[in-house]
Amino acid sequence: MTAATAIDPLADQLGRLGLLLDQETIMLESGKITDMMQFIQKKSMILLQLDLPQLQSRRDVSPKLLSQLTAVRDRLARNRTVLQLNIRALQELNELLAERHRDANSDGTYSMFRR
Repeated sequence: MTAATAIDPLADQLGRLGLLLDQETIMLESGKITDMMQFIQKKSMILLQLDLPQLQSRRDVSPKLLSQLTAVRDRLARNRTVLQLNIRALQELNELLAERHRDANSDGTYSMFRR
């Protein structure tokens, strides 16, 4: 295999990370995510394998690799936004359920002093 046909491991990792982020984001947006641990484990594995010191020491960073890095950064930002939205929704749901639980277990004695 020649250098021209060799697959750049860094580019491959960035590509896999980008695809995984897209899959997770789409599932979160659709509300059809079934196993968050699967995504957490896969993202962690790719990020652990990502050789950032190698990238920093490279003098031959191609425009294509820079483009991939930018794309992954953008995908990470979008993924983070969607994750934060889902977390806020879960927190609101949790607060609502806790309030309903308190109301169901209350005899109403102190209800006029509540918020």
